[in-house]
Amino acid sequence: MKFFKRLLLLMLLSFAIALTQEIAAPTKLINTPTVATMPRASFMTELRFAANGAVLAGVDIGLADRISLGLSYGGTGIIGNDSILWNPQPGVSAKYRLIDEQVLIPGVSVGFSSQGYGNAMNGYYQVPAYGFYLVGSKNWMLLGHTSIHAGINYSLEQPSDNRYPSFFLGAAMELNPLFSMMVEYDAALNYELTDEAHDFIISRGYGLLNAGFRVGITENIFVELDLTNLIWDSKKVYAFNRELKIIFFDEF
Repeated sequence: MKFFKRLLLLMLLSFAIALTQEIAAPTKLINTPTVATMPRASFMTELRFAANGAVLAGVDIGLADRISLGLSYGGTGIIGNDSILWNPQPGVSAKYRLIDEQVLIPGVSVGFSSQGYGNAMNGYYQVPAYGFYLVGSKNWMLLGHTSIHAGINYSLEQPSDNRYPSFFLGAAMELNPLFSMMVEYDAALNYELTDEAHDFIISRGYGLLNAGFRVGITENIFVELDLTNLIWDSKKVYAFNRELKIIFFDEF
């Protein structure tokens, strides 16, 4: 009996030590933001290849340890022989980390993102931009670095007479420094809005579910395979989307 008590005490002590360790969390999962910001004087570039020959290029910069700024631009039909349809305007993002994560307290950040995903028409993306958001994150050492994220957002891609907040959830597990798995859910409560947006409905009205795998080629270069829109509307699309990202980290 004493052996099991000592074993239990050792396990609890190990878990408490793991909770106090500083864990590097991703600044975003697949689409959804997390609390993490880019370290000061660092940057991350991302090339995203998606359906219909879409390419989206973006960069995030750590302006300070708590502040990240981002810029992105792209379009559909860039790869292939179709006409190129450029996004209506560049996407901008900003994030400020309000509260640092502690043992029993999640970290909290506020931010803004105007970058949506997929085709765009009349100011609406297939996957609306998050707009203004508040997100909380908690990290553990559990089968590697494990993190859980949840937040609320208010998209600007809504008609002025019909505006609703929404929410999102996500989790990531880093099995080792060069391999991680992610899953996220966006309730997308502002998704089915106007007659103009109906042509862009790709989900079944139950929100957007995505999953992804991120593999490190080097310490600075990562390749990510994402499976998006896993709750698809079979009457409008044939299957879920398969997307590829190339991510590069460095410091100034």
